[in-house]
Amino acid sequence: MKLPGAAGVWLPWTTVKEAMAAAKPRCHFLFHISHVGSTLVARLTGESPRLLSIREPAILRFLAESHPIRGVRRCSWDTDEYTERLSIFLKLWSRTFLPDSATVVKATSFVSEIAGELMHRVEGSRAILLAVSPQIFLKTMLAGAMNDIAHQAENRMLRLHRRIGDTPWRAADLSSGECVAMSWLSEMAALQDAASRFPTRVLWMDFDRFLESPTEHLSLAWSHCGVEVDRELLAEVMAGPMLSRYAKAPEHAFDANTRQQLLQQSERNQYLEIRRGLEWLRKAARFPAVHAVLDAAAKRHDSNDSQSRSRK
Repeated sequence: MKLPGAAGVWLPWTTVKEAMAAAKPRCHFLFHISHVGSTLVARLTGESPRLLSIREPAILRFLAESHPIRGVRRCSWDTDEYTERLSIFLKLWSRTFLPDSATVVKATSFVSEIAGELMHRVEGSRAILLAVSPQIFLKTMLAGAMNDIAHQAENRMLRLHRRIGDTPWRAADLSSGECVAMSWLSEMAALQDAASRFPTRVLWMDFDRFLESPTEHLSLAWSHCGVEVDRELLAEVMAGPMLSRYAKAPEHAFDANTRQQLLQQSERNQYLEIRRGLEWLRKAARFPAVHAVLDAAAKRHDSNDSQSRSRK
């Protein structure tokens, strides 16, 4: 992030490469499916003095879209050069202001396509996988956050087709609700792939459950990233303004109650498209890869519900 008034300079790639030659990557990640509170969770996680939260590096989006195998656009680098550049950038994103601290890189949603590779390249890295149920995602996106859905529809469809090994759908043929459901499925499949590769290094987190018990979930996030939880600091963060403001625009008030009101309004106004989206997912489950993602998501949701009821 560039600070106001800070000067920037261009450097030759060889200079950057030489400067980072002896460095080692030491970072964690926050992957998500879009519009699930990732900015809020990233900011809260970064309140620990031992964690520096980095929000959506632009070059990381380019690297995800231009991956030699998984990308959706042609990469001008060969595989060796791509790998070298990714390695250097991971080192750059691992720089902190304090010793014995680490960064948490919050990625853009579609970067999850290479989540497993990123974790593979940073030994010992941990990842928070942030998501919501398909019902909540449909309500959220259909309430008005459709720019991301429309812009990424073709790319997400391409990625989903690649995972299931077939091409049964066209993005242009989907209704708005079906397109939202497809987007949820494509991003969840990417997260599930990373979780399958590194089951002990990921922490699944449902954003609505986070809002129900933010103290507990922030504590889990810090612990997962190797930070000893300071209870006084945790209480101070929870008493602060973050949970009552819109994370992307803190000048606007926004809390869990506001979110619930918007979701209820969307459920009333977008009932038919929500139903179409859920029906699309039900039919898509005929593909084993889709069924596996839906089954895993349902089991996590049921487990979260049981834990929520036990706390009450």
